[in-house]
Amino acid sequence: MEISKSLGYLRLKPGTEIRIDQIKNFKDRDLTLVIAGSQGQENSAMTRISNGEHREVKLGSNDVVIFSADPIPGNEISVYELVDTIVKKDVRVVYSSNSSDFHVSGHGSQDELSDLIKMVKPKKLIPIGGTPRHMYAYKNMAMDLGYKREDVLLLDDGQEVIFGRDSASFGKIVPLKNVYVDEVSGEEMESFVLRDRQKLSEGGIVIILAQVSSSDGQLVDNPGNSRKKNFQRFTPPTPGASGCNRGLSCPIISLWLGVIGDKNLSSNLRKIRFILFPLSLLFWSDFYFYYLFQEAAHLLSG
Repeated sequence: MEISKSLGYLRLKPGTEIRIDQIKNFKDRDLTLVIAGSQGQENSAMTRISNGEHREVKLGSNDVVIFSADPIPGNEISVYELVDTIVKKDVRVVYSSNSSDFHVSGHGSQDELSDLIKMVKPKKLIPIGGTPRHMYAYKNMAMDLGYKREDVLLLDDGQEVIFGRDSASFGKIVPLKNVYVDEVSGEEMESFVLRDRQKLSEGGIVIILAQVSSSDGQLVDNPGNSRKKNFQRFTPPTPGASGCNRGLSCPIISLWLGVIGDKNLSSNLRKIRFILFPLSLLFWSDFYFYYLFQEAAHLLSG
């Protein structure tokens, strides 16, 4: 806002702008708040306000929240979750789906990009945003302003650019790979995690839930007669049978034991619980698939 005011785009009368800690001194109808977080960013001011976690700003039923920017592609889920959270507080929300009067693009128009080039007068131009069609449109715009074709460099990912005193040219291609990041920890995911997830997506997974009594180590109820009634009887495949080679197309059978305290749990049950379950995750061969299934069937049969 300071830049907008200094350039003359935003003209405010003295006393119009106040500090955030002063809003309690004014009636709600006399306040307009400019708040960051229109894309549903985690920990943004708008998200914290919608969750009731902001110290100074609280939403009321007479408030109106205006999203002045359309969701950036890929942010739709977080934006609409934010809208839903605000609506649940009985607050009126104006956004792109119910009004087209408020959207302001965060990207410069062609005229603005052209004006910027005229002001800066760069020797070389490298568009770095958008899709190839946007980059080629930028190149054509620059050529209309008098730039030569070789003065506008269009780059692919990994393309090196070598700058000289009065020149810029392409260098070598740096090999790149996709990096998958865990959403919770923010760390790079290991290759074996991706491999296992891919196998699970292709072969599927079956989870048997069995509740075991802590007093005698016996099943509390027959899993086949559970409340959801979604258990089916399976016939284990013969190791090496067609369609199950190397376990690539076989579902993985994991045995989960719900135990209320395991002081009296028999050694056989503990063996299955702590040894066979890891095997179901670590090994994908027909042998372990068949072995685990047989042990699970033996346990469930009593």
